[in-house]
Amino acid sequence: MKKAVYRVYCFAEKCFCAVFFRRKEKSGWRNAYKRTMWKHCARIGKWWPEMKEEFVARMQEALPDYVGSRLRLAWNVWNFRFCALLLGANVNDWFSYHLYEKNWRDRRKAVTSMRIRFINKHLNDRGPRHLVDNKQEFAELWRDFFKRRSVALASEIKITEDEFVERFKGIKKLVIKPLKGTGGKDTYIIDANDLRTVYRRLREKNEDVIVEEYIQQTGFIHELNPSSLNTNRIITMRIDGEPEVVTSELRIGEPGSVVDNAHSGGMIIQIDMKTGKMVSGSDYKGRDIKELPGVGLPLYGTVIPDHEKILQFCIDAHRIAPYGLRMIGWDVCRSDDGLTMIEGNVCPGFANAAECYSDPWRNARSYMERFDELNRQIRIRAKQRKERIRQIDGTKDVDIYPDLCSWFKDKTGEEADLLNPKTYCQKIQWMKLYDSTPRKTLLADKYLVRDHVANTIGEKYLTKLYGVWDSFGEIDFDKLPDRFVLKTNHGCGYNLLVPNKAELDKEDARKKFEKWMNTDFSYVYGYEMHYRDIPRKIIAEEYLDLKGEGRIDYKITCIGGKVELIQFINRLEKMEIEVCVYDRDWKKLPFTFGHPMYEKEIKRPERLGEMIEIAEKLSSGFSLVRVDLYILKNDEIRFGELTFTPASGAQRWFWTETNRKLGEKIKLPEKYYLPGISYDFEKNIHKQAQ
Repeated sequence: MKKAVYRVYCFAEKCFCAVFFRRKEKSGWRNAYKRTMWKHCARIGKWWPEMKEEFVARMQEALPDYVGSRLRLAWNVWNFRFCALLLGANVNDWFSYHLYEKNWRDRRKAVTSMRIRFINKHLNDRGPRHLVDNKQEFAELWRDFFKRRSVALASEIKITEDEFVERFKGIKKLVIKPLKGTGGKDTYIIDANDLRTVYRRLREKNEDVIVEEYIQQTGFIHELNPSSLNTNRIITMRIDGEPEVVTSELRIGEPGSVVDNAHSGGMIIQIDMKTGKMVSGSDYKGRDIKELPGVGLPLYGTVIPDHEKILQFCIDAHRIAPYGLRMIGWDVCRSDDGLTMIEGNVCPGFANAAECYSDPWRNARSYMERFDELNRQIRIRAKQRKERIRQIDGTKDVDIYPDLCSWFKDKTGEEADLLNPKTYCQKIQWMKLYDSTPRKTLLADKYLVRDHVANTIGEKYLTKLYGVWDSFGEIDFDKLPDRFVLKTNHGCGYNLLVPNKAELDKEDARKKFEKWMNTDFSYVYGYEMHYRDIPRKIIAEEYLDLKGEGRIDYKITCIGGKVELIQFINRLEKMEIEVCVYDRDWKKLPFTFGHPMYEKEIKRPERLGEMIEIAEKLSSGFSLVRVDLYILKNDEIRFGELTFTPASGAQRWFWTETNRKLGEKIKLPEKYYLPGISYDFEKNIHKQAQ
């Protein structure tokens, strides 16, 4: 009977939530938030019993006087479930935000755990999140802020015992953390008197951890709890310009604990960002803190030392973050070496300082509204560019400079600066305007490039060609094998894999190829003008049986005829892509661009030397070209294509430093003025420079 009543109640609850989270907006964060909360409401019944048990235990332990009778406890249980449904609150939120003693108007202001995850999903791109979540990648990217020695010990990371000993020579203590853990769990400190024994024990455990040099904190913050590393948690946002500080708080560990995380029993004290004064605080159980523990110092009015420097330190750190990371929480402490970055978090506790803000949720919403407005303006500019492209009739020169600059800024957040390009991406934009030569047009043609490949490295590296046609209607499918690949010769992504000819939907294929053949690819994605004059064809090639689990290919970036980067691309089901980047010696580089990192250990290709030789021969004479190669199951190598403007120079570089360093290696050729393109903008650029 009870189960039946509960099911009826859950059904009524879902109906109420369906009305409460009804969709009105067609796009933007509000509609996405409603979808997220509706899915949350639909799932809450499954894990409610466990949550209820934890809630009752915590409530009776932390607030026995507030619970009172069983009837009042039952009221609080129902009240909590109501907040869990409509606000996405969990047990920690109930105590941290003191939801049990607030009315509904004040409860709606809380940035609960579910809302925090939504903000992260809405603002932060999925691709670069691993740079912050993975502590070793974070330490390498922000090494100028990290300021200490560290090394990752994981199954796919090879480091010898001697290298480990040399890395931490002279260190007295080490901190061991999970490589991807959160909340301070499983973090501990060990003595480093015998580094070889430490290394062997960690290897025996076979856990993915990061080993860091122990930081000796100093000053006033250290005295609050000497056993833990007490940090300032600063959250910054970067939507459409410079990073901005959103919240500031001080975290103090529980006496005897080595970490300051609230989930490990720590305390959170809110800080007024304007004055640097401590305002209020609470412990893990939600109890108010009236004075600083262990010191007896009054909480209100105490100023955090160097608070302005800490805020600026975090703003500077966010400046070098990838463009797609718009919200980051930074943990900072003061040591003998000055300010030190402990770690970052892409899903931090947001705006806990309810007393510092009249409405923390409104504060968070304002940033998402700005982000949505930025995207709206980007869509408007994209629509305007498409309209101008439609008006091109070939009777007069086309001025693509302003549209190229706005497209590049919208895609990367970076100025094109064609007068003095410095980065890898900027120089690709320069080459679109001044290096779209007839030779590039010839070699970008997927059909005509075959002669160049045959003459340069030999016909054995070419895929078998089954036919070439001017239109889809000319294709005689009866003469094609059971498996093949159809593609156009004048663009990127215009291909169709046919693993079984009997299952091919010819009508659907016809529509696709008619659309592709009527598209000038030079204007599709960032004005890649060397595609403009390619005579359009449809070609059929053999279906390759590639080595590996998915469809794997190797994209080799060559600068000045020399291999600089090798991208391992694994194309999974449902259009998912994972990437690893290596140097020419097959050393894994700690970054990717555009897609998540492939975390498995990738064996060095047996014919890597031959692949590098092929790439360097084909790239000879060009400032920049990417050579795409495949490895078959029988270990034979096949040529894919030559790409002169990889990703149209709009890569979301996860390491901005790499963008700059590769840009320094590219030597720009002499300018080639492409017929049909207006270069009148040069006069205005030089006038502005003067």
